[in-house]
Amino acid sequence: MILNDRIGRELMKKKKYISIALCSMALAAANAFPVCAAIKNLEINADVDNISDWEPGVPFFPELEVEDEDSDMLSFRAYDEDLRNADPTRGCVLRFSIEAEDEILSDDLKIRGRGIRASYVDSVSSDNMSASGRLLVYPFYQLRSPAPVLDISSGKIYWDEVPYAGSYEVVVTYISENGNERTAHFKTSDCESDISDYVKKGKGGIGAAVRALPTKKDSRIEAEGPYVDMDGQKIRLTSEAKYYNIALSDFGDAENSTLKADTSDCETDDVWALLGDYEAVTDGNFASYNEPLRAYGTNDGNAAAGPGGTSGTWKRVTYKWQYVVSGTPYSSGWLKLGKSWYYFDEDGFMHTGWLMDNGKWYYLESKVGEDTGVMYTGTRVIDGRNYTFDESGACLDKE
Repeated sequence: MILNDRIGRELMKKKKYISIALCSMALAAANAFPVCAAIKNLEINADVDNISDWEPGVPFFPELEVEDEDSDMLSFRAYDEDLRNADPTRGCVLRFSIEAEDEILSDDLKIRGRGIRASYVDSVSSDNMSASGRLLVYPFYQLRSPAPVLDISSGKIYWDEVPYAGSYEVVVTYISENGNERTAHFKTSDCESDISDYVKKGKGGIGAAVRALPTKKDSRIEAEGPYVDMDGQKIRLTSEAKYYNIALSDFGDAENSTLKADTSDCETDDVWALLGDYEAVTDGNFASYNEPLRAYGTNDGNAAAGPGGTSGTWKRVTYKWQYVVSGTPYSSGWLKLGKSWYYFDEDGFMHTGWLMDNGKWYYLESKVGEDTGVMYTGTRVIDGRNYTFDESGACLDKE
């Protein structure tokens, strides 16, 4: 009986140790896998309330702010260099990138926010720590001030046409015979105006000023393409809209004025106050073939050579790519197209990022661009660290 009790106690101890060991193993396994991506919908807003630095006549876009509880873990960058020469009456593509401090970006990340017409996420990295995509926006643009000239002898004021202006506001101030200052203002769609009546009344002096007002014509958003819908069919992305982001100009004082026109009743504290108050439609039909993918033989309509010389075509499915041969996505691993090597997983999608194959590490370009999916060779920088790859693509210094 005593022996049986002792055996029972020993068995209980062993069960306890086994239970503790299993818990430890479960925790270790949990820590070995990355945390699930948490951010699926990200709000990014144009900060139209704090625009402080701009140059009239030069397109720009306000700073974009990330509105998310995890914003302190995110770094957002918009590449607005191309906007400097943009037409403010047309939709423009603004490319962006996101870097996260942890694996928190969902594979199905969506972007929406104020001041953006449409958005599209091109890619999310395999480690869920970076993403890139495009925003369709109207550039912000303040009209240039007119440079009017007052011709006292003819009683006319005239100026050169201001680009993107739809009309002009004219202010005339004069001193009457009895010494009283009078001011009149009116609008015109022409680039000159007859103010001879005011000139006759302005025995004690006259001055004029003109400012440009934005066009009110409808615009057709037509960003650079070509674009495709989610089934891969080419479309043209257009929609009707107003020129929301063109602001009126400052007043330009007329040359030959004998006094300064009083524009105090017409001044605007914030020319941007009513602009950019609209919100993005996520995805929509904004999926496009990236221009650099001409290297794949897609944009120019030419098929690239596939396995055994068979012609194949590239097909985009959401933000991933397939190489389709005879109606079937290639899914047999390595494939050389042109001068570059690619790898296609068993699910038929092109692999990007790190790849372990036959005990060796390879890296396939993960950033969106002309080299997306291309196998690395030589010395490359990945996440701030140098790696060396031999001619076969195998990494020589990754454990």
